[in-house]
Amino acid sequence: MLWITNSYEEFKNAVNLDEKQIIGALFCAENYEAVGHSDNDRTDWALGYVYEIGEVKEGHFFYPEFGVAIEMSSNSIWYWLTQAIHGTAKLDLSGGGVRYTAAISLTEKTARAIEREKKRVKT
Repeated sequence: MLWITNSYEEFKNAVNLDEKQIIGALFCAENYEAVGHSDNDRTDWALGYVYEIGEVKEGHFFYPEFGVAIEMSSNSIWYWLTQAIHGTAKLDLSGGGVRYTAAISLTEKTARAIEREKKRVKT
């Protein structure tokens, strides 16, 4: 997973962020579902984590372009190319379950905000 962190390190170097500075790039959701889309991210890769309570059916992560569907289950970790079309299948929560999803991704909006702040501090 080295190539995931490379995108963040390249960004930190480009804007001269100190090695110890943390980029706030975490997305969290309950019962997240998304039709096919690509992300407007500054990084090439994103990393995701799923945790479930109870029974959750379906909810596969898919890459239609590549013909790939990944069955998500509790405590799953996966990563994806942010610019490739991807999404999730509709969740079946009829068993009373809840799915929590967290993803680390540097959105374009966050990257621009960091760049503006860095320029503001320099002046």
